[in-house]
Amino acid sequence: MKIVKYFFFASLLALGACGDDDNNKDNGTPADVVELKVDLTDISIAQGDERIVNILSGNGEYVVASANDKVVTAEVEGNTVKLKAIERDNHAQSVVYLTDKYEQRVKIMVTTAATFDLKLSQTLFTLYSQVEGADEAEVRIYTGNGGYTVGFHQEEGETAVPDCIQLYTDALEETEKFRIKGIAQGSAELEVKDRQGKTAYVTVNVIAPKPILTDADEDGVTINGAQGKAKVRIIGGNGEYKILDSGDAKIMRLEIYGNEVTVIGRRVGTTSFTITDAKNQVSKQITVNILPGEPQYMNLGRDYGVWTHFGEMVGEGAAAIKEKTNNFKLTQMTWETVTRIDETNWLQTFMGKEGYFILRGGDWEGNKGRQMELVGISDKLKLRTGHGAFELGKWMHIALVVDCSKGKDDYNEKYKLYVNGKPSEVGRSASD
Repeated sequence: MKIVKYFFFASLLALGACGDDDNNKDNGTPADVVELKVDLTDISIAQGDERIVNILSGNGEYVVASANDKVVTAEVEGNTVKLKAIERDNHAQSVVYLTDKYEQRVKIMVTTAATFDLKLSQTLFTLYSQVEGADEAEVRIYTGNGGYTVGFHQEEGETAVPDCIQLYTDALEETEKFRIKGIAQGSAELEVKDRQGKTAYVTVNVIAPKPILTDADEDGVTINGAQGKAKVRIIGGNGEYKILDSGDAKIMRLEIYGNEVTVIGRRVGTTSFTITDAKNQVSKQITVNILPGEPQYMNLGRDYGVWTHFGEMVGEGAAAIKEKTNNFKLTQMTWETVTRIDETNWLQTFMGKEGYFILRGGDWEGNKGRQMELVGISDKLKLRTGHGAFELGKWMHIALVVDCSKGKDDYNEKYKLYVNGKPSEVGRSASD
């Protein structure tokens, strides 16, 4: 019996081992595997020099091997591969293989030579100072002989150093790269050298975007009286102007079109705004002062109108009115407003809600006739006063009395319009 039990137990182990093998086969590569990548797969090294290849992504436990360690040796340290070219009598090539714990592999082609020409990734740059993403460039040394230096190229007798760029060469020897940053308008020529005296040149042109200038930079904007307007003209910049900071929307409103900003006052106060452009330049902060000016009023027109939404009324008083009027279904009401109009506009709104029931100006040549129209839904109701129903530049009291108990054809009794307490006759211009 002991022997049988032993074989039975061994059989279970064998089945379990087979099951595990099948599971591994089904699972394949783990779901969280990361692709193995390096920053260089083709590299040239002067014999006797070392180069570093960075591992950009992978799964750890890296192993590196050279196909010919008489040409190049390789070792891995953390996330870097150190390559050293062996000194020889002639040029040579080899391949270095890098693998990770999941057996992913990349190969790095290595060319070695006793002396290389000095070659750069790029030798001509145009930078834009103060423009993020366009004010810097990186130069990579493709081939060379180590011992690199970078400086300004100067003709014989020249001593001045260009101040249009900044150089960043701290990691030049380790990475064989350096950075250039444009900081001002101008141009410069850089000279790159290696230990063998090989030389290469880089030309850099820096363009400084124009600053944004406006005719309000010094004195700001002053508007006498809320609802007043002022223009700010952009006189310098790089086009595609937009409002960056629009200031306090309770004090002013801004409109921008092309090179002109319209500042529209809303109430007395002080605020400011800024402008940006296609080169991400930012204007000076433009101060806006809205002064009390003359007594304020609502100048009706395309910018302003008056309407009341009874459904937004709250409180006990509103509840009582709602009950008395059958949920605000009024049969009689009076609309009133006191205003002053300084200029006429096409179909300017006096009172009402557009598309429902509105008292507005006429549409005859920008309402030069100073008429008023009473219009209902879809213009089925359309009554119009005669010319000269109101005067420009003078305060007036407008009252519209509506009596829905009157028949729809009895419009003279159903709708009564008063201007400064005097009836203003309305004529029927469409059926209601």
